[in-house]
Amino acid sequence: MEGEMQRKTRSKASQKPEKTEKQTVEDEDNAIEHDEEDTLQTSISAIYAEIKAIRSDVKTESNNFHEILSRDMKADLANFRTDINTKLNEIATDLKDTIGRLEEAEQRVMDLEEWNTEAKEVRCQTLDIQQKMQTKLTDLEARSRRNNTRLHGIPEESEGDNIQEFIESFIKAELVLPDTELGIQRCHRALGPKPPPNANPQSIVIYFLEYKIKELVLRSASRKREVHLKGKRVYFDQDYPAETQKKRKAFAPIRELLKEKGLRFHTPPPAKLRIFFEDGPVVYNNAAEAMEDLKKKGLTTASIREDRTTVSASMERLSKISWETTGARPRHSRETHREREHGKDSRISAGTSEILTDFFGFLSQGKIS
Repeated sequence: MEGEMQRKTRSKASQKPEKTEKQTVEDEDNAIEHDEEDTLQTSISAIYAEIKAIRSDVKTESNNFHEILSRDMKADLANFRTDINTKLNEIATDLKDTIGRLEEAEQRVMDLEEWNTEAKEVRCQTLDIQQKMQTKLTDLEARSRRNNTRLHGIPEESEGDNIQEFIESFIKAELVLPDTELGIQRCHRALGPKPPPNANPQSIVIYFLEYKIKELVLRSASRKREVHLKGKRVYFDQDYPAETQKKRKAFAPIRELLKEKGLRFHTPPPAKLRIFFEDGPVVYNNAAEAMEDLKKKGLTTASIREDRTTVSASMERLSKISWETTGARPRHSRETHREREHGKDSRISAGTSEILTDFFGFLSQGKIS
């Protein structure tokens, strides 16, 4: 009995360790799982704590960054606003200065426009006076030459030592005026350098004491038609001023045309052209007018440009100048300008009028022989 009990005990004992080993393994597994769970839980807790700490740090840094960014942006915006205000003030100042300069420029332009208009009027008046004076002077010069005659074609040095005796004997012999007292006061070659041998000789200017004797000589030469000396033809002509000679010379192509057409013509002094048409004579004052009328009559297709004097051309250019003002001058400025210039202009006008009055008085009172 005891043996069985011992065997049972041993069998139980042998059976019990086997169960304990399984249980131990299971327990160990459970323990390991439990430890792993604890470790995992601990790790998760640690990670969560770290994440929470990082989140807190990030939030703190974000708040700090936001504060710094806000502060910097406010400072930058304040500086930007200050710079913008400064620039706007500078622009406003520059704009104000520009407006001032523009107003000054406009004022100067208006002053210049007014001055230009007045200067144009004064210049036109001056040119008109100059034209009248030139016409008067040309007339006076022509009157002073009315006792003169020019001889063209006398060979150089044919007159010898005494040109006056040579001319008197030549006129009396060629024009058949042996008993006429010519009354030649002076005679000489035209002023200027001596021409070369093959060139036309200089003309000879003859001044007669009496106008009627000069006309007698010219009529006699015209009746004889051709006068010769040493085989060369000599021409008698009036002594005209240079301006009149230029105008008469402009008729040369028209005279050639009239000779070709067989039309009779005459060039009365000082510088006109009389053409005798079938329906009556017509007098022209200049070559351009004559050529234009001949074109209308179908006698020619050519044209001559009118040779204007410098004064006439200047007056024509001034009349074509168009000057448009930019605007009306302010009344106050206009009155101030006129008051400022009135004294000077009145003094100049008075002095100029006095000079011109004296000059024209001298011309009108001059004795003309």
